[in-house]
Amino acid sequence: MSNDMNAIIRQPKTEEIPALRQIWKTVFGDPEEYIDKFFETYFKPEMSAVADNGSGITAAGYLLPAGNIRCEEFSIPCAMVYAVSTLPEYRDHGFATAVVEELISIASAAGYKATVLRPSDESLFEYYSAHTSFKEWFFVSERKFRRTTKDSDKKSELTAVSPEEYNLLRETQLSAIPHIEFDLRALQYQEFLCSQSGGGLYRAETTDGDACVIVERLPDDSIFIKELLAPHSCQTEVLTAVALKHPAKVFQTRSPAYLSPGSSANQRFGMITVDSAQADQLSLSLKSMISASRIQAAPYYGPAFD
Repeated sequence: MSNDMNAIIRQPKTEEIPALRQIWKTVFGDPEEYIDKFFETYFKPEMSAVADNGSGITAAGYLLPAGNIRCEEFSIPCAMVYAVSTLPEYRDHGFATAVVEELISIASAAGYKATVLRPSDESLFEYYSAHTSFKEWFFVSERKFRRTTKDSDKKSELTAVSPEEYNLLRETQLSAIPHIEFDLRALQYQEFLCSQSGGGLYRAETTDGDACVIVERLPDDSIFIKELLAPHSCQTEVLTAVALKHPAKVFQTRSPAYLSPGSSANQRFGMITVDSAQADQLSLSLKSMISASRIQAAPYYGPAFD
């Protein structure tokens, strides 16, 4: 496979990990421990793709086994396209597109019936829709605000939980919503990313039952609640618990986007491509949920690894 710069799209070799690490560092600027953790946790040459123009690797991308796309009883295994990166001097030549298409092919050959992608920029939704088989599908509600611990008279307690415990809480909250049912390795990786800033995976005991949140402190000292899963009636209670444990001046939340009523906070978040036979079944399952009024929110991706 080639593009307008005659690059070869291929799978990397283990001995090329230093080059892959350098591209990651150049493009994303992540700390070394983040890069180390990814390659220790997920990297497999056969689940990766690179563009090679003959002088070296110019772009790279990776597949992560994410878990399952679950829509009520319907469930199919999915892989996540992750960390697609092109060296600055080689951008705008189609390298990233070719890498993404190769990753979709690898996922399908490996038995994943769906592949998902979280674009790193809003403009990339149109780009990937035009140049790949990815179509937008996942939506979230994101809000940013200032908050004090005096906003709620109800006091719930925030307790750190293991990825296994969080997974059980998460699936309870998302049972009526089409979503990615993450595997434990994904949640363990998420826990690592958040713990580097003092955050983590938590249970919040509320008046309406247990809720769950994923919390990260950002470099600007604001708090990012990467996943807020709680009944609407007790979200303020949960946010108060987060603010008590992680004081900050600014908070940002990410949660499922409810279909009705519409909200300006709702926004597209992720994309999906599904094998044709599975796509028909997924569509029928989704329509069945909507017609039976069992669906509460738009398809939900989850916290992602941003």
